[in-house]
Formats: sequence, C-alpha cells, structure tokens
Amino acid sequence: MKWLKHIFLAAAGLALLWVAWGNLPLHDLGQQLSNANYWLIIPVFAVTIFGYFVRIQRWQILYKNLNQQVSTRSAWISLSAGYLVSYAIPRGGEVTRCLLIKRYNNVPFSQSLATVIMERLMDIMVLFILVLSISVLNVQQMTTFFQQNIFSP
Repeated sequence: MKWLKHIFLAAAGLALLWVAWGNLPLHDLGQQLSNANYWLIIPVFAVTIFGYFVRIQRWQILYKNLNQQVSTRSAWISLSAGYLVSYAIPRGGEVTRCLLIKRYNNVPFSQSLATVIMERLMDIMVLFILVLSISVLNVQQMTTFFQQNIFSP
C-alpha cells in the first residue's frame, strides 16, 4: 500500500512538471544554459545555505522555549520540503514543515504551527524596522517622492 502512495506522488509530480514545462521550447533552454555564467551560482548557493542555517537555528530556539527537541537534520529536511511545497501551493510549505516535524520529532502540530506564526511575526517586525529605518535615513528623498507623486498630481 505504501508503494501505491509513492507512485501516486511521483505521477502527480510528473504531471505538474508537464503542465509547467509543456510549452517551453527546450532547444532555446539548452542554448541559454550553455551560455550561462555558472560562477554566479556559487555565491547564491552560499547565501542560500547560510540563510537556511540561520532560519533553522532560529526555529530550534523557538522549539527549545516549548521544551521540545528538534534535530538539525529533521529541521533541515522539513524546511527544504516546505520551500519545495511553497512553489506549488502558496503558504502550503508552512503546514508541510509542521507536519514533517510532527512526524520526525513527535512535536504536536499546534506547537509547530505556533513556532511558524512566531517566525512570521518576527519577520514582519524586522521588515517594519527596516522600512522605518530606510524612511528615516532618507527623509529628503521620501519627501520629494511624495511631493511629486502623491500631493502634486
């Protein structure tokens, strides 16, 4: 029965790939890939891995406050799977992360969901602080922008 689930998921994945890439001219894609500068991938990959690592550490701190132990490996797997699911289903990655942590570390779903919500709230606070800081540091440019684009017309 387990193999049937794997076959179904693989077929669904292939069907989604066919829908996404059905009209893509593969010859042009191959030509573009042959002319690409692959050295640009290295810094992007390094920053991405560092971002994953920081996010996992932050997530594990939230779990420690709930007296739960989440291994780095399972946090890495659930975060990566969550990103993958988010490409197909917006905001589905957060639910996937919670379900995988529940499966691998036996953490209640509600506690995992609470950590995701706290993480999002922290992201919003940091974003707000950054926007406020940029606005304060660029008062003259902001004033000119609003004067020309909002108040004058």
